[in-house]
Amino acid sequence: KLAWSIPIDFNGKAFLIEHRKMGVGVFIQNKEDEEDAKIISRKINGAIKSSRPYFNHLAAEAIKSSEINIVNNNGYLFERFNYFLNLYKSENKKLEKLSNERISIDGTFVLGSKNYYKIRQSTKWLAISTIESFFSWTEHLFIHLAILTQKIKTGEEVTKLI
Repeated sequence: KLAWSIPIDFNGKAFLIEHRKMGVGVFIQNKEDEEDAKIISRKINGAIKSSRPYFNHLAAEAIKSSEINIVNNNGYLFERFNYFLNLYKSENKKLEKLSNERISIDGTFVLGSKNYYKIRQSTKWLAISTIESFFSWTEHLFIHLAILTQKIKTGEEVTKLI
C-alpha cells in the first residue's frame, strides 16, 4: 500500500521517496546510487528531528483549544479483532483434533505429534493477538463513547484518556 510518492533529483540522479505501509523509503535505480540514498535518508531524518519541536508545539496548542479531530477506526479495529478470533478458532480446532494423536513410550511418557506442538504454539500466539486486538478495539470504542456521551469535552481530556 502506497500513501504517497515523490520523485526527486539529487546530484543529477533520479530517486523516489515513498511512504508505504511500513514507512518512508528512498528507492534507487542502480546499486551505485546507494550512498546518495543514504545521504538523502540522513537529510530527511535530520529535517524530521529539527521540525519535531515545532509540530509538537502546534499539536499542544490544538489540544489546549480543543481544535482536534478524532478519527473513528472502530470498524477497522473490530475487523482486526474478528480476523484474529477466527484464526484462533481455526487453529484451536486443529489442535483439538491432534490432541488425540499421542505416542506412549513404556506406558509412562506421552508425546504429541510434531504438528501438535507446532500448532499449540501458534494457537497460543493467536490467543494473545486476539486478546490484544480486543482491548485495542474496545479502548478506542470507549474513547468515542466518552466523547459522544459528553463525559469528556476538551482536547486535553481526550489526550489524557488516550
